[in-house]
Amino acid sequence: MVRPRTAFVLGSTMCVLGAIASCRDATQVVIEARTNVAHRAGLVTAFTVGLPETVENAPSTTETNEPWGPDGFIGSLVSIPGGEKDGPLAVKLVMGVNREARDCLPPKYEGCIVARRKLRYLPHERLRLPIALYAQCEGVPCDQDTTCNALGQCVSASVDPNACTTPEGCTVPGDLPPDDVTPDAAPPPRDAAAEDAISVADALPDAVPEASTDGSTDAKIDVSESGAPTPRLVDCPGSLTGPCNLDQGVTCCWDAATKMGACQTNCSMGGADDGDGLKRINCDDDSDCTAGDSCCRVPAAPVTICQMGGCMGYYPVCHATGTCPMGMSCTVLSFQHYRTCL
Repeated sequence: MVRPRTAFVLGSTMCVLGAIASCRDATQVVIEARTNVAHRAGLVTAFTVGLPETVENAPSTTETNEPWGPDGFIGSLVSIPGGEKDGPLAVKLVMGVNREARDCLPPKYEGCIVARRKLRYLPHERLRLPIALYAQCEGVPCDQDTTCNALGQCVSASVDPNACTTPEGCTVPGDLPPDDVTPDAAPPPRDAAAEDAISVADALPDAVPEASTDGSTDAKIDVSESGAPTPRLVDCPGSLTGPCNLDQGVTCCWDAATKMGACQTNCSMGGADDGDGLKRINCDDDSDCTAGDSCCRVPAAPVTICQMGGCMGYYPVCHATGTCPMGMSCTVLSFQHYRTCL
């Protein structure tokens, strides 16, 4: 069984812990499993490693039901090649959330979380392969060539082994940094882009700046860290004019190509009309919506909408208030500094 912070070795040769100095040049992949799921009794995580063409339907290599701590670290497994030192490797991790892990079988994975990786060994290199099992990926099966990322999206499971030689290891698009995958993760620190963000710390209705003729405001505000709502003011990443005032009949139109936003009556930037809804940011907290509706981010798209009855199937937006439903954390995701509950 895999135990937290314990490495087990698979392959045709093995290095014992007492002789670790002699194994530093060994060809190996260190698979590190993490999760943002809170541990409870009965949860089992299964590790399967092997050839890409067989691993999907192969029995698990090893399983663990050991509890993980608040850092979300489940355990690690070391795999070494049984043949060519640059041979291919496929990894599949499965957590049984609402069913037994051994019953999580292709092609359907209801009640299960599945994560996959595909890569090659690099001769005489130690590769770090962090893999996260995200709560938002429960019931998202993807396929044998893809994996579910932090956004709940299926992306390619293939990683560049050269990227795995760094201390941080290699991740797939849309993943969180390995050390940020914790059941009780706090919002990551703001980055440089966030310093240009608009803020709503003092943006209550009686402090709304006068609107210009195009419906945008004349002053910038910053995203509140205190949890203050921002009624009818929507943060527009990259906008030079500040937040968009919904009462002026405009919304935030965000261009994924330029990473710039603008307050407009429609989102016809970059030759794309607003029919697909992929560029519209309609809200940054529930106070921008009709009473009883929730501000939600649409999966796989830089767009927020107000939805009746909560964010079922979508992700709650915690951008302005920093608050999330129980069991979820407010995290920077998707478009620039926007924060979404995961």
